[in-house]
Amino acid sequence: SDFKGILSAGDIDIVGVSLRNIDDTNIYTKNSFIDWYRQVIETVRNTSTAKVIIGGPGFSIFPDILFNILKPDFGIKGEGEESFLKLIGCIDKNEDYKRIEGLVYKTSSGRIKINPRTTWLNSLELAFDKDLVDYYWSKSGMLNIQTKRGCPYNCIYCSYPVIEGRKVRTLDTGLIVNTLKDLYFEKGITYVFFTDSVFNISNEYNIKLAEEIIKSGVKVSWGAYFSPHNLTYEELSLFKRAGLTHIEFGTESFSDMQLENYGKHFTFDDILKVSMISSDLGIFFAHFLILGGYGETDRSLNQTFENSKKIPLSVFFPYIGMRIYPDTELYNLAIAEGRISITDTLLEPTYYISKHVNLDTIK
Repeated sequence: SDFKGILSAGDIDIVGVSLRNIDDTNIYTKNSFIDWYRQVIETVRNTSTAKVIIGGPGFSIFPDILFNILKPDFGIKGEGEESFLKLIGCIDKNEDYKRIEGLVYKTSSGRIKINPRTTWLNSLELAFDKDLVDYYWSKSGMLNIQTKRGCPYNCIYCSYPVIEGRKVRTLDTGLIVNTLKDLYFEKGITYVFFTDSVFNISNEYNIKLAEEIIKSGVKVSWGAYFSPHNLTYEELSLFKRAGLTHIEFGTESFSDMQLENYGKHFTFDDILKVSMISSDLGIFFAHFLILGGYGETDRSLNQTFENSKKIPLSVFFPYIGMRIYPDTELYNLAIAEGRISITDTLLEPTYYISKHVNLDTIK
């Protein structure tokens, strides 16, 4: 009702709808969020004359299918800051928008066109709406900041390279630190999460960022997603002095055989080493695990369970099965094995489970 009130009371020309997730990524419930997004857009259509523009990670994975289902005026695939601004300008001035990178639109013949992306953002202004800061801080106890984009790794199931590209772009450390200073000194924010797909991709940059945070006098605690490799005691110690309090490791398995199957670039020895360093430094950490994914066997599962006992003071988040997304290596493997068809949209949650494991045993 608040949303309807804002739409009907305001002179609103454009409504942006960001699709973060397509579903709950839980093999046991398989709740899709598409109907909810449809309701939001139908509310806009029924309450205002505003143009609807959709984007976000979820949309970027399924741009043509979701455009057909949700029927917006426009969509933006991939990073949207610059493209969205250009599109608004074209709409305001009634100018040609057809060359905007990442733009998804319907041609005069009714065909859906997805413009390719050839350039990527290398700098972002980081400005938080002060009212939204209060809302998110009171509701969640954290705010989110991105320090880099793009992922060069080759995990077989991951959609991040599809969403952000493979080229790593580090964002301006000065802008990030100034934002942290504003949040801390003006708003009393004491916790943020760095939302990079993998924080420790560019540690030379990360060291510079950490040193600048320390010099700034900001006492903000933070967490991030890390890969359990490319980390030394000295680096983690520096990150802790800069405020790092917890790490979420995208580990996925404690079996070397399975890590290789998943396209990982580290071993269990790496995982154990960085876990011990984190424990020694008093940094809380969790390991996310995918059980029963591509190549999993009872033997590799047993290795994961046995090796988990060697890691002290950790939280484990085990998930069963791999959600299959388009344009990933897992998608190609699943088609080659006849698990899915090339005509499957995969919009409804579809999971890969190894035929060599017993789900009852995992449970």
